[in-house]
Amino acid sequence: MQFNSLTINNFGAIETAEIFLNNKGLVSIEGENTADASASSNGAGKTTVMEALLWVLFGSTTKGVASDEVIRWGSKGGCTVRLHFTADDKNYLIYRKRKVSGDPKPNGIELLQDVSGDGVYANITAGTDTLTQEKINNIIGCNEEIFKAAVYYSQEDMQNIPAMTDKEIKSLLEKPAGLEAIETAASIAKDKIAAKQIEINTVVSEITQLQYSFAENNQEITNNQELIKDLCLKIEDNEKRIEEARTAGFASEMKEAQDSLKTASEAYNQFWNALGSSVSDVSDLKDKLEKAKDKELSAALAKGAEFTIAENNYSKAFSDWQDHLTSKAYILRNMKDLEEKISDLTLHSSEKQYCETCGHELEKDDYETTLKGYEDTHIILKSELITLEKEIHSKNLSQEKIDELKAEYLKLQSEKNALTPALSGNGEIANKIKALITEAQEKAQEISDATLWVNEVEKEFLQSIAEFEKNITNANAVIKQKTEDKDALIVKNKKIESQLFEKEKIFKILEKEIKMLKDVSKTFSASGIRGAILDTITPFLNNRTSYYLAYLADGDLTAEWSSVKYTAKGDLTEKFTILCSKDGNEVSFKSLSGGQKRKVQLACALALQDLIASRATKPINLWIGDEIDNALDNAGLERLMQILDEKSKEKGTVIIISHNSLRDWIRENTVVTLTADKKGNKVATIEGILTHD
Repeated sequence: MQFNSLTINNFGAIETAEIFLNNKGLVSIEGENTADASASSNGAGKTTVMEALLWVLFGSTTKGVASDEVIRWGSKGGCTVRLHFTADDKNYLIYRKRKVSGDPKPNGIELLQDVSGDGVYANITAGTDTLTQEKINNIIGCNEEIFKAAVYYSQEDMQNIPAMTDKEIKSLLEKPAGLEAIETAASIAKDKIAAKQIEINTVVSEITQLQYSFAENNQEITNNQELIKDLCLKIEDNEKRIEEARTAGFASEMKEAQDSLKTASEAYNQFWNALGSSVSDVSDLKDKLEKAKDKELSAALAKGAEFTIAENNYSKAFSDWQDHLTSKAYILRNMKDLEEKISDLTLHSSEKQYCETCGHELEKDDYETTLKGYEDTHIILKSELITLEKEIHSKNLSQEKIDELKAEYLKLQSEKNALTPALSGNGEIANKIKALITEAQEKAQEISDATLWVNEVEKEFLQSIAEFEKNITNANAVIKQKTEDKDALIVKNKKIESQLFEKEKIFKILEKEIKMLKDVSKTFSASGIRGAILDTITPFLNNRTSYYLAYLADGDLTAEWSSVKYTAKGDLTEKFTILCSKDGNEVSFKSLSGGQKRKVQLACALALQDLIASRATKPINLWIGDEIDNALDNAGLERLMQILDEKSKEKGTVIIISHNSLRDWIRENTVVTLTADKKGNKVATIEGILTHD
């Protein structure tokens, strides 16, 4: 597959240019920045030429510039890049654009093909940019990643392969070794294993659940059987109790109750027979009681009235007598006091006397008046005493009379108290009749109690029988239900057994399937085909690395791609690494000088590119090296040019982009010159072999 021409409009710093790429040999691209003298060749737009190729093919650049940033600053009308190339003897055009004025679709990509070979191109653009990009990748035989790895050697993307780890080198080699499909297969197998494991887990979970349900049902069946057995024993026990109640317990207690009733009835009849024919029942006794109570009540009331009269007479006489004695004692005491005062006043008449009230000394007239007053008062009191004696005599009262009345009062009080119970119906005759009534009622109560006992024994017997029969009925109902439950569970377990059989069959099938998938996964693993392929590409890499180092280092320096390494203990282990030797002695990559490291890096990178190119479905007749000469001395640069010259013969066109002038080694050159207009807008122009067909 060959790239023919590249047409650029307003891309990066380039206003317009047409680049011819087919069979140009070894060509260098140099730069001249007249817009900024301090920048020398930097910023002139050298790399822009090849960035335009990458952009038209894949819509991106090595610097990550995308979208509107690719449009030349200050331009109007947007940017376009068109690539004419030939693949499988068919001519194609790729046309990529950004913000093109007047275009109904200002952004995107178009793909055209000269279907008939007559120079008339048909639009074969797919429905979307993504689908069109896939179509382009299929036509050119690679994607962006492979293109950059096999065709476009950029300083931006160059990898330090000798310093990489085992994992990093293996990851780097997987794509050029064609391991994507194997990795995809391994990933698919892994996903299928995971999905199959989920199926297995689901089936195992279902089996576990079924087994749990089966065991749970079995336990329930056992529980029901044990319950039915217990209920059968309970029925037997209740039937036995019914028989025992009928034959032993009930008959014995009923006989005892009936004997008690018979004894009570006989005692009752004997009681009434003893009273005679005048009294036949309690009502007769109550009639006699009422009559006796009336008679005893009348006698008690009469005695009570008599006692009340005697009580009143005694109380009145006693009160009057006490009043008489009190008044008499009062008069006699006052008379005695006056007599003492008169005697005292008479005996001391020659002496001074004083008033008892105010205490002043009495004159003779006062003395006589006082004495006369005492004597007059004494006469009055004596008269009152005589009157008092007449009054008491008229009432026929004396101490003897009082004692007589008191004796009568106490006698009647005793008689009244003896008759007091009769007032409440508790006279002697009444009490006797009451006792008979009580005895009759007790006899009747004994009959009632005995009758109740007989009834209760019979009721208790019937209740017991009913309870036993109810227990039997309930137990039979539960037995029926539990038997149905047990039978249903047996049917359910048979169904579960069938389900388990099917699930276990599925499980065995899934086990075989996952084993097969694991075998497939192992086949595509690092220890399987993947590892074997990595081992097969090692000789190719070593051959190409040796080839390039022979040019770059005159054989003084070697680098070997190795898939095994000795451990500190001397054991051999699988590990990808780059082994370096200098002057026949093994050395670490870190110990090499800067120039030596650069040569090893270049040799390894170029060998890897050769591997990628050798495995491309459609070899591309173009190779681009951007800043590949960086950090090489003149000797190294001369040797590199020999390699690139050989590569140009192989590829047809090899383009080297460099800050340095390579005209001493490369005859064909193209110069990119950056200038600035009056408005400060920068424009890159291109002149050289690449601008000529």
